[in-house]
Parts: sequence; C-alpha cells; structure tokens
Amino acid sequence: FRQLLEPSGGNWGATYIDDRFYRFLKKLCGSEVMEHVEHNPAILQEIRHGWERLKCSLKRKDFVEGQEGRTLQLDRLVEILPESMSELVKRYNQIHKHHVGIKRTGVIKKDLLLTPSILRTFFDPVIVKIVKHAVNLVKKPELENLKHVVLVGGLGQCDYLRASLMKVLNRDVIVPSETSSVVMKGAVEFGMQPGVIEARRAALTIGVKTILPYELTKHNVPPHKEHKYYDRNQKAHYIRDVFLKLVERGEVVRVNQEVTQRFRAANGMPSIKFDIYGSMRNDIEYVTNPMCKRLGKLVIPVEPGTEATFTCSIQVGFTELMAKVKNEDTGVEEKMQIQLNRVGENAIVLDYATPTED
Repeated sequence: FRQLLEPSGGNWGATYIDDRFYRFLKKLCGSEVMEHVEHNPAILQEIRHGWERLKCSLKRKDFVEGQEGRTLQLDRLVEILPESMSELVKRYNQIHKHHVGIKRTGVIKKDLLLTPSILRTFFDPVIVKIVKHAVNLVKKPELENLKHVVLVGGLGQCDYLRASLMKVLNRDVIVPSETSSVVMKGAVEFGMQPGVIEARRAALTIGVKTILPYELTKHNVPPHKEHKYYDRNQKAHYIRDVFLKLVERGEVVRVNQEVTQRFRAANGMPSIKFDIYGSMRNDIEYVTNPMCKRLGKLVIPVEPGTEATFTCSIQVGFTELMAKVKNEDTGVEEKMQIQLNRVGENAIVLDYATPTED
C-alpha cells in the first residue's frame, strides 16, 4: 500500500459533540449542580453511559424537524436537582432558541426529551467541518478515481454523518460493523506486518533550527533582517532562527527512510544543540513563526579543541519519527522518538521520549 495524501484533520471528533452536550446540560441544570455531579461517580457514570448509548443509536430521522426527538434517562441526576426537571426545561426554553422537552415514560416518571433542533446544535458544528474537509479532499487529483469512502472511529457509526457525506460526495460511504475496533485491528496488523505500507506522505514539515551567513543582497529586507546578529568570535554577521527543512509535509517518504544534514561545530563549543521543529506548512522560513513548533532538542558534547562534524537525521515513514544526531569523529549518538498523536489544522500535539545515548 502507498499513502496518497498526508494525514489531515482537526477538532471535529466525537468528543467535541460530547463537549457541546455537557455544556448544554450545564446551562439546563446550573453550574452548581454540575460541579456536584463531577464529584459523584454514580451520577456522572449514569449521564455518560446514557448519553453514549443515545448518541450511538441516533438515526438520521432523529435530526429531522417535526420528529418527536429522543428521551434521555437521568434518574440519579433528577434526585439532586433543586427543582423539578419540568421547571428547569421551562426556564431553559424561555431563554434559548433551540428547545428541549419532557416526556412521560411511566406513571409518574418523566425523562428529558432531546428534540431534533437541540440534537443538531450538538452535531452540526462537527458534521459540517467533517463534510467540508471531505469535500476538499476528494477534489485533489490524487483521489480522482476514488469510488468508496470508509468511515471508522467512534463517530464512524453515526448515521447522520454518513447521510451528510453521501449527499455531497456522490460516492458509496461504507460503515464497518465495528467502527472503533477496526482502527485497533489495523494498528495491530501494521505492527505485525509493517512492510505492508510501502510509502507514506509526511504528516509534518520537519527541520532544525540553525544559522546562516548574512548576505546583504538577500537578507536586507523583512523578515530576514529582523534575524540579523553579529558574532564577535567569528567577526561576521549571521541570520539566526532559520528553519532548515529536512522533509516537507506531503512529501512521499519510504518506510524507514532517513533524511540527513551535516553540520560542523565551531571551535571552542563544549556541546552542540539541535532544536527540532515541525510545522503544518511548507513555507515557514523561521522557527519564530507561530505556525512552527518545537518538537524537542538533542544535545551532544564536542571534544575540546576540535571542530567536529555532526550528522542530524530524521527517520520517517512510520507513524512516529526518530531523530538522531551523531558525532562523526567520536561516534557518540543521541536519539529521540517523536510520536505524532494528533495533527490538526492549527496545532501539533506531540509526545517525545527523553534522548538516550547508545
């Protein structure tokens, strides 16, 4: 297999739907009640499990205006309310545009009724983002022959999402029977047979922070001249904070491929530090750009009185990155693993291990 496009996405997963539901509950019941719930595991579990069951069972018709809506059982929460759920619903509807209701489900028992209107306020902000992103993806030339779309993950089983995608993509949208577990199974299969992936697309633009000799004809204009400084030891002007790219986002990389860059340490330096940066963009020139974030650093010693040569390499092609710096004179190496947990439109969320010496 070869990856046709680099990983992409953003803040539009199922947890963002949950957040909107819990914010609604806070408006309905009040901040004090919900603070009490946070410290009461039994009530909190009832709410979470009830909402999760309801969320996973919703069909596209449940979002259509004119339908009654779906009930949510909150017996333990009702017991700690300062007034009846009916009064809270009445007050909520007086203030807010999207209404909720109460439905009798027993002789005296009443449950909260979530109308299609209020359900759409939970789902639509997320669904709209996913659909918009999917539409932009299928416009790319690499996907011109795309015939099927497969939904996986927690939100993959959402019938409302599937219907929304089918409406605009004009392609079959397939939902596996176990949308969450197929992701796990795929990860296990890849772990057992990593060779099944021949090549990937780089998820980030990766590089190191460095300096360059100052060139009057090139660097005497913004933003370059703001990074100009004078090195008294070298008696020359340089440009600092330069983002030296080793691999660009979207670039085809083979599994286990290494990209390298050689550096020479100035005489008298006790150690050399390599700051490794990443960005979702390919046009970054300086690491001070807000869209460029430091992923970690590697520090390696320099033998006194030498001008050692170092090789900085990034191993790409897997779901994580391996950064390595090697002193070519002594053979000493420092390594750091960078795990890409999530890559969003405007953020990079990463973990990295402490550098270890071979």
